Amino acid sequence: MTAAWTATLMQNAMRAQSGKSSNSYGGTFSVGGPVFGSGTSTSDSIPAFLSDGEYVVNAAATAKHYGTINRINNGASPYDDRVPALLSALIAAVR
Repeated sequence: MTAAWTATLMQNAMRAQSGKSSNSYGGTFSVGGPVFGSGTSTSDSIPAFLSDGEYVVNAAATAKHYGTINRINNGASPYDDRVPALLSALIAAVR
C-alpha cells in the first residue's frame, strides 16, 4: 500500500464520517451515484469502503448504461421510462 493510497483511504474515511464525499449527491458513498477522483476509468486509484451485498459496476458499463444504473440505484425499475411508450404502442395496435 503506497503512502498516497493510504492518504486517499483516510480522506475517504473522514468524508464518510462527516457526510462529505466525492459522489455527485454530496452525501456519503452509501447513497450511491457516480464517484469522481484521480486516476483513469481502470486505474483502481480511488479507495472505497463497500458494504456487504453492494455491487460495483465498472466505468465502461456505467458509461454505456448510466440511465439504467441510476434508475436501479434510486429504487426504480430499469424499464420505467419504457412503460408509457410500450403501453401507447400496445393500445395503438389493438385499435
